[in-house]
Amino acid sequence: MSFWKKLFSGGEQKMTSYEDFWNWFVQNEPEFYRLVKTKGDVAGEFLGKALPRLREIREGFHLLTAMPEEDTAELAFSANGDVKNMVFMEEIVAAAPELARWKFTVLRSPMDMETQGINIGAHAFTKDNIHFYAEKDADYPDEVSIVLVHEELAEDNVEVITHGTYIFLDHLLGEWNFATLLDHVSVKSSAEVEAELQPVHQLFEFLLEREKAFVEKYAGVKKDTENDQFALLEAELEDGSPLIVMVDTDLKDWDAKASHPWMLVVSFAYDGYANSGLPNEETSSLMQEIEDRLLAELKDQDGYLNLGRQTGDDTREIYFACKGFKKASKIIDQIRQEYADKIDLEYDIYKDKYWRSWERFLPK
Repeated sequence: MSFWKKLFSGGEQKMTSYEDFWNWFVQNEPEFYRLVKTKGDVAGEFLGKALPRLREIREGFHLLTAMPEEDTAELAFSANGDVKNMVFMEEIVAAAPELARWKFTVLRSPMDMETQGINIGAHAFTKDNIHFYAEKDADYPDEVSIVLVHEELAEDNVEVITHGTYIFLDHLLGEWNFATLLDHVSVKSSAEVEAELQPVHQLFEFLLEREKAFVEKYAGVKKDTENDQFALLEAELEDGSPLIVMVDTDLKDWDAKASHPWMLVVSFAYDGYANSGLPNEETSSLMQEIEDRLLAELKDQDGYLNLGRQTGDDTREIYFACKGFKKASKIIDQIRQEYADKIDLEYDIYKDKYWRSWERFLPK
């Protein structure tokens, strides 16, 4: 780009694709490599420049860099544990060029905790002072609930030890495993132990065994919802404004809920001031159009169950229970971009094997 083009365009052109980013990266690669190799100002002169460019394409990117081998620099694209963004980390790494001096990684990798640990202040977190055991709940047999026990946990250090133990676990498992293999994690002291302790370095193997059993149990499970019955429920919020809920009542007592362990919530924000928090006819029509798009793309036979929706207080939320989350992330992100100038659409995806976040809407 010429000097005059830069001057009148206001600087570098905005990035709109992964190709734009990688072209820019290649142009700056010698300096980025030098910074990582010599342990220069990586945060300011490399990551501090790369992240804003990435976030011109989309939000949710985080970067980590290291020198795993003497002549190889590594750049890891992290979603910082947010599962709805993980598929985009895969996409950008898949689009990366082959560069002899670089290794590009999807998400944070597990660390070798056999020889490594972490330190926070005067406290160490290693395989030698952390153990675990699994909690069981007969009402939720497929949930994986882990208790981590740090031998130094006491009343005067609860916050730092708990925080450090969670960080240790994230490093031990890596970003993908931490987000997908666990349902619940808690940290307790040795005095609170309720089961036989296991070495923490055996945790990953334990989780893989639980995941294998879970996948085998629900591998062929599908649910046909074409003829399901929906109930329309009405309630009042604290300020007296209406809340309207529509739910698939046939799914209420389904005994295989855990087969669709991911909860997808698509949220619309609108101005309902003139209608007691409810949408006007034009907004209702627009939201129905988007919902129809979602239902056409996220089908029950593919592992996406439409549980229903709630509308009120200037917001509509649509709920899906999903077998997986990557496809849903891509579809909804694309739809959000298409309708960005018409309505405020956001979404979230989280693990909820027994749909407990949806139970409050179901008729008793």
